[in-house]
Amino acid sequence: MPKLYPVKTIVDGQRCFEKTLEEIAAEVPPNGALQVLTPKQYTTTQQRAWWKGILLPALHAYTGNTVIYWENKLKLKVMPIEFKPRGYMYEGEAFAYIPSITILSMTKMNLLIVGSVDHLRDDLIYGDKFHWVTLPDVSLKKESS
Repeated sequence: MPKLYPVKTIVDGQRCFEKTLEEIAAEVPPNGALQVLTPKQYTTTQQRAWWKGILLPALHAYTGNTVIYWENKLKLKVMPIEFKPRGYMYEGEAFAYIPSITILSMTKMNLLIVGSVDHLRDDLIYGDKFHWVTLPDVSLKKESS
């Protein structure tokens, strides 16, 4: 996952980050690149990072089921139309795959996150087994070292 430096403040028209631009540029490896994200791109990147880096690994650690199992289960339960399995032929054999979350807009990614949390906290399906699952909360974010 790439390191993200959101704009913290704007002083005299200059954007300020948690580090100076020189420090940020020094982190870029040879043949690497910096990328500027729009607010929507940044939000979507953060949403995907939470989904892939927080929720799915936590479900795996808690249940022992694989990350792929949980990803596919939640995609199909919460947004079955968007993630309808698609088929293709390769060398005469039929294969199916479930689309990536990268097909989702910021709004739909939010629906997937909220829907996943709601699904996991559904007492009729899981009882209180997943009541520890909550929506992303920036106040719980660990500071990077």
